[in-house]
Amino acid sequence: MFQTSKRTFRQAKHIINMADIVIAALVLICLVLSIFEAVKPMFFFPAIFYLGFIMNVLWCIKHFLNGRKAVGTATIMLSLVMLAVAVYATLVFWV
Repeated sequence: MFQTSKRTFRQAKHIINMADIVIAALVLICLVLSIFEAVKPMFFFPAIFYLGFIMNVLWCIKHFLNGRKAVGTATIMLSLVMLAVAVYATLVFWV
């Protein structure tokens, strides 16, 4: 069978951490743009929720890699709630 090493898990966690940093920066940029934009102030609002959904999914993967399945399951439930809010915000603000 296929056997994974600790190095593979460490690399995956490192990639997830770097992606979290990038997504957090994108959320901050969207937040600043949504606050200071005068024409459509809520245009970036759904994008913030979509980025939060992606971030929570990455955290869920990280929890499952660490063997914390209960926390990973709770995180995926939170991710699904965030996805529902993002879809609702998309229908309200973008359509």
